[in-house]
Amino acid sequence: MKNNLTKYAQLIQARLPDAQIFIHDVTGNENHFKAIVVSSEFAGKNLVEQHRIVNDSLQEHLLSKVLHSLALNTYTPEGWIKDPLSKAITKSSIYTLYSQSNE
Repeated sequence: MKNNLTKYAQLIQARLPDAQIFIHDVTGNENHFKAIVVSSEFAGKNLVEQHRIVNDSLQEHLLSKVLHSLALNTYTPEGWIKDPLSKAITKSSIYTLYSQSNE
């Protein structure tokens, strides 16, 4: 499971170097993921633009259907701090956190 989690997080990180990425394999089959991506590059962009940035970084895997499903939540760092989900996720054991410090 960790191989695809790591691969997808690295692809997102390559496009959004400052991102914190919380990712979870929803089904355990390595093809349905939930990701929360926090990046300052989302500032001034609407939700569709934010999701497009993430989806574009994973385009090859989405088009080949290796990655069947990706549920996304995207935030600026300021938006993430204000969202109650941030406190729950950082305490959660089902999400894996990836950031520059993982590499």
